[in-house]
Amino acid sequence: MHDAFRRLRPGVPLMCLHGRMKQMQRMVVFFKFCETKHAVLFATDVAARGLDFPTVDWVVQVLSVFLSHKQLFP
Repeated sequence: MHDAFRRLRPGVPLMCLHGRMKQMQRMVVFFKFCETKHAVLFATDVAARGLDFPTVDWVVQVLSVFLSHKQLFP
């Protein structure tokens, strides 16, 4: 999945947010994503727990049953 998005828009930053990250790492990614004009954020359900992304154009939900953690976050 990561590779597909990387090839669709070369040069657009790809970021990830997941529960295995330490809280400080999640905060850094969150703020960096919010400050970046164009970016793709891959996130697990940790992003559904009260995070507010001010200018998001698209949200794509993928059932994690079909993808392993390594497929989503290489």
